[in-house]
Amino acid sequence: MKKLLLVSFVASVSCSLFADIEAGTYENMNVSDTKFSSPAGSATWAFDNTVFENPISLEWQADSADSEYLVKYGSTSATFTKFLISRDGANSSTIFEMQGTSDKRAVLSENTFSNSSWNMAIESSKNYNSNSTNELRLSGYSDFSVSHFKIASDAGYNSGNAGVVISGASNTFTSEYNCFINTTAANADSTNRLYFNISGEEGAKSVANFKKDFNVRAAGSGLTEINMQGNAEMTVDGTFAFGSDDTISTGKAVFTISGQNNALITTKTGGNYFLLASDAKGGDISFKIAGKNNTLSVANTTAWIGSAKTGNANVVFEIEGSGHSINFGGNLNFRAQNGNSVKLGFVADESGLSTLNAVGLTLFDGILSIDMENFAGDESGVYEATLISANNNWSGLASSLISSSDNASEKVNVIMGDNGVSWNLSYSDGDLVFVYNYTPEIPEPSTCAAIFGALALAFAAYRRRK
Repeated sequence: MKKLLLVSFVASVSCSLFADIEAGTYENMNVSDTKFSSPAGSATWAFDNTVFENPISLEWQADSADSEYLVKYGSTSATFTKFLISRDGANSSTIFEMQGTSDKRAVLSENTFSNSSWNMAIESSKNYNSNSTNELRLSGYSDFSVSHFKIASDAGYNSGNAGVVISGASNTFTSEYNCFINTTAANADSTNRLYFNISGEEGAKSVANFKKDFNVRAAGSGLTEINMQGNAEMTVDGTFAFGSDDTISTGKAVFTISGQNNALITTKTGGNYFLLASDAKGGDISFKIAGKNNTLSVANTTAWIGSAKTGNANVVFEIEGSGHSINFGGNLNFRAQNGNSVKLGFVADESGLSTLNAVGLTLFDGILSIDMENFAGDESGVYEATLISANNNWSGLASSLISSSDNASEKVNVIMGDNGVSWNLSYSDGDLVFVYNYTPEIPEPSTCAAIFGALALAFAAYRRRK
């Protein structure tokens, strides 16, 4: 009888050790199970103050179920051996959301960091016409760390949505090695929407650290986007390669910095380590800085914007608004060759424009666009801004840009606002200077009356004191 009880006990322990983590609520509990289950229908897992005694494994592979999986990962710390999400039902949804507190963070990390480890991926659907969504969220006071990071970076993913959304206060996302979003092997008719969105809160930024290369493709016919949406910082310690795809593509790759107090920083020096659409043969690739008080800081490396391949890629580098800090620590090149196009755009806010600074400007064969429609101005009627400031003598390149509203260059496109009168572009000592003449806004009669009335009252009060 004792022997039978002992066997029964051992079997029970064995089942517990190797059982799946079933859907349910795990609050203030110890969990020894390691692998997430894969229910047939919709399911929710909720963890708060949970202790995982072993590294966990999440492997939700392709299936055709239109169910919803939701993981709510609260103030809990764990490591993982696998983090793979690729469910692809026509309308399936898979969300893994981390959200800690200022007192106790939510922490999830790969158990062993290795350059040969490819244990984390978020994929879209291998089917066509899918609306599936596979997403990792960091929603406040959360830390996620991985060796290599991938979003649909292998062949065969054709539709649906896949990505990362970081929002709320004080999150960190770290890729110890390389990051790959989209792939040169994507099918030409794939329509994936792939994304990495990051924002924080004032005084509690969210931070993404990519300690090796950051590779984002424009392959296929879908949309690949990176969005820094306010109080976010992103650091790339390897090559920054965005929209650099050597296959024929009709897709879009969009990098947008919006909101305020964002910073994109690259640190690798020497070589050619800032690449925007450097190998593109097609598609629309854009890098836009908007919002307020945002920073782009590129290390002392040669930066290439635009493609040298034969194709029809459309490349845009745009700076919208005033007050941004944009600095290239090495030589900067705008390249429009072999059928591809490149545009450097400046768009004014009501206060004016920002300056692009570079150690050297060594190539510019694209189009310069200046949009003043949103500019308000003051009573002076004249606005002057340095658009490009470089330490080298690039007067030869600038000669094709020097022009005015009376004699515009074919490489310059200026959109004046309703108050615009004329404009002029000139070059001096490495600076390209833009002067905009406009008609100052005349105050409304009611405004004038109020001003004169206030002055009259002030004068009368002064007389009485005398």
